[in-house]
Amino acid sequence: MKASLANLVGGQELYYPQSVRVRYHIESAWRRTAKLYGYEEFGDDMPVSVHYARRFKISNGSLGRPAYSWSGRVFHYDNVGCESPRADVEAIAIAKRSLDAIGLPRTSYRIRLNDARIVQAILEDYLELDAIQTELMTRLLAEKRMLTPVEFRDRAIDIVGRMQAGTILQQLAKVLAAKNAEELPEVVREHNAYQDLAALYARLEVLGITGVVLDLTLSYADCTAGVLFDIVANDEKLLYRGGRMVAPSLETLVASLGDMAHIVETLEESGHAGLPSATEVYVAAVGRVFDTAERIAEKLRSEGIHTEVDYTGRTLAEQLVTAVEKDITYVMLIDEASVERQTYTLKNLRDGTDKTVGFERIVTAVSDRRVRVREDDDFDLSEFLDGFDA
Repeated sequence: MKASLANLVGGQELYYPQSVRVRYHIESAWRRTAKLYGYEEFGDDMPVSVHYARRFKISNGSLGRPAYSWSGRVFHYDNVGCESPRADVEAIAIAKRSLDAIGLPRTSYRIRLNDARIVQAILEDYLELDAIQTELMTRLLAEKRMLTPVEFRDRAIDIVGRMQAGTILQQLAKVLAAKNAEELPEVVREHNAYQDLAALYARLEVLGITGVVLDLTLSYADCTAGVLFDIVANDEKLLYRGGRMVAPSLETLVASLGDMAHIVETLEESGHAGLPSATEVYVAAVGRVFDTAERIAEKLRSEGIHTEVDYTGRTLAEQLVTAVEKDITYVMLIDEASVERQTYTLKNLRDGTDKTVGFERIVTAVSDRRVRVREDDDFDLSEFLDGFDA
C-alpha cells in the first residue's frame, strides 16, 4: 500500500517516505535539467546585478495554494544578458524537459505563449487603434480570462467607440481565434515580431516541442519585454510561467518559475504520483544466512545497485510484507537451502515472476550489462538475468 501524500496524523502533517520521495524526485529533476543547459545553482542571495549568467535556485514558495505544506517549493531559473530569442526557446525547453524527467505525461498539460510585441502590432497595424486605445485594449486583453464575454464586449466598445465597434470587434475576434503564428493576419506577418515568433515555433518543433498554443490574452505583469509563456494542467493549475522582462540593473532577462505544489497535484490526478523506494533489491534472509546475504548485497552495491538486507530474523512472509509496504520491486530470497544449492530466487513483486539464479552468474550478468546506474535511470534487474538459469 502506498502512503498518502497528505501524511496527516492527528491533524499534524509529517514527512513520510512517499512525500519525501516525490519532493526529492521533483527537485532532482529540476537540478538535472537546469545543469543540462549550463545553469549554475545559487542560493537565496542570487545576485541581482550581473551582465551575463544562466542561474537557478529552488526555494520555498508557490504560484498558488499548496495542497500539502511540504510541496511549497519553486524552481527559479534565469537567463541574464542574452538578447537572442533562442533564450526564450530555451526557457520553454527547460520547463518541458523537466516535466518529462518528472514523469508528467504531455497529455496532462498545455503550453501557451504570447508576445507583447505581436499584441502591439495587431492593435496598431491591424486594428489601427491610436496610442491611448492601444494601451487600454492591451490592459483589457490581459483581463479577458477574468471577464464574461458580455463584459469584455462592452468594455471593448467603450474603448473603440460604437461607430467602429462592429468592424473592430469582428477583426479582434478573428485574431484571438488564432492558435499559432501562421493564423495571424497578413499585415501582422510583415512585422519583425512576427518573424521572431515564427522562428520560435520552428525552433520548438526542432526540439520536439509541438502543440504550443498562441494565446494573445496571455499576460503576466512582470513579463512585458517580449515573449512570455506558461504551462497549465488540464484543470488550469499553473505549473510553469516565464518570459522576457525588464529588471533594474539587468540588460535583459528571461526569467521562469516552476511550481512543485501544482506539479504534485497534477501527478496525483494523472495517477503518476507513486514512486518506488530508493531500494532496488530487498534481500530477505531466512535462517543463519546473514554472511552470505551480506556478501551478495555488497557485490550488488559495488555495481551501484541499492540493496537492503533484512537482518531482523523474521519469517519470509513478514519480510515480504515489508518489501511490499516499501514499494520495492525486487526481493532476493536467501535461506539455508538456497545457500547450500548456491542458487537464489529473485521475486519481481510488480509482475509476480520468479527467477532462480546462481550467485556468480548474477554478479557476472550485472558486471557485463550494467554501467553504473545514473540517478534518473529506470532499474530493471530482470534484464541482467535473461538467459541465465540455475
